[in-house]
Amino acid sequence: MRSLEWVNNMNMTSWWFSWDDLRWPADDVIVRWEKRADTYEKIGVTAVTTFGFHLRWDWLNYFDKYDAMLRSVVEICHARGIKVVDHHSNQLTHLVRSHEDRVRIANMQDHHLPLFPDFWDNQNINGKNLSDWRMISVKTNEPIYIESYCASAFCPNNPDYQEEYYTYLNRLIKNTGVDGVMSDDTNFFPDFYACGCKYCRDKFEKRTGVPLPAVDDLSFWENFSSPLFQEWIDMRFDSVDDFYDGVKKALPSGVVLYACSCSDALPHKVMRGGSMELWAKSMDIIFAEMYHAFGLEDHLDDIICDLAMVTSIADYHGKKALVLAYSDDIEVLKEWAMLCENYGARPWFCRQVRKVPIILEEETLKCGYPEVKVDVALPYRCGIVYSRSLKNRLGPIDLSYYESFKEIVIKMHNSGIRPQIILDDSLPGNLPYDTIYAPMYDKLNSEIKQYLTKTKCTIRTEL
Repeated sequence: MRSLEWVNNMNMTSWWFSWDDLRWPADDVIVRWEKRADTYEKIGVTAVTTFGFHLRWDWLNYFDKYDAMLRSVVEICHARGIKVVDHHSNQLTHLVRSHEDRVRIANMQDHHLPLFPDFWDNQNINGKNLSDWRMISVKTNEPIYIESYCASAFCPNNPDYQEEYYTYLNRLIKNTGVDGVMSDDTNFFPDFYACGCKYCRDKFEKRTGVPLPAVDDLSFWENFSSPLFQEWIDMRFDSVDDFYDGVKKALPSGVVLYACSCSDALPHKVMRGGSMELWAKSMDIIFAEMYHAFGLEDHLDDIICDLAMVTSIADYHGKKALVLAYSDDIEVLKEWAMLCENYGARPWFCRQVRKVPIILEEETLKCGYPEVKVDVALPYRCGIVYSRSLKNRLGPIDLSYYESFKEIVIKMHNSGIRPQIILDDSLPGNLPYDTIYAPMYDKLNSEIKQYLTKTKCTIRTEL
């Protein structure tokens, strides 16, 4: 059994695959990889997560080649004491409708190395057609389309997709020897109307005893006061949670798993069905991506909220938090290092994507990986309640709850106080503080109110 101890003090950065790397096993490609690994070892990097080959099912016809390329990287890195995590989208597949889509993909998704079939209906694996796995829009009864990615997506409730993805993961581990997997993107894109496939409809009816209502039934759709629509929201969260539970069970023991959370605190995530609060129990690392458009100057408040949430969740589960921070400025990365240290997280330093000219991590970090001390996080000195069920009942447009929550988090942060975030699925005992802030207390559900009463803490509803 492989040890997971390396995650506790990992110095993580990215390992980028480029179009030129497809010339592997050309000698100069291998030499370039060895030089990068030498640099990483010298500057103190102990783990890398891959970028490229991202929309993994797009590369179905090249799985053997990718396995061999990745095994070569793993061998090179392992010889230098560096762990390797394979990062991929388990769900998204590029799909073009026009020349304009191709232009957008070429300009916006090039870091994903987009190479995809022109015709998906002839793509199959073990007798299963990949096009049959797509999420279906309740509105159109056609496959959903995600404009921001120019992509469709597979439904996490589809049993054929589950079976083949879990099988793929075992193949990937066996063929490459990677130390971990970052299984990215499992969500219900792009809105509440995904997915209306047979499996989602059957799951909803089994859960509620009634068929999924017609799309023109406004007493149900986006009626956040409807208990039945709340069941639809919860079913989607539970479906993603179940999918990742299956991923964890499919992986060999000792292989690290993490999944991508991005801006989980924001209300728009109510539409997506993905929450690190739920899937944390299946993960070995609790991970949050600080979206590349987030900068420490313009978006610090949102970043602090994400940091407070991800590290609180990690502590509940006795696991390490990992934070993906984008920058190609070493001074900015040092600021990130200090934030991570204060909140007990480990950083994953990554270059800015979609930025020209490209400045690779080995250049930015050439003078050394910024130090982040282990186990020196600030102690929790207050609690802040942030209820997912209340977010669900308010919906994705109402920002009032998030803004109230953020105001308290930032006030505490600016006062040098680290808050513990109290969540529906994580109600801590043995609290090391005597004050809990509960914005919108009157709208919280009875279970959380009962919990707050039992804590004997002073409950404040505002600053």
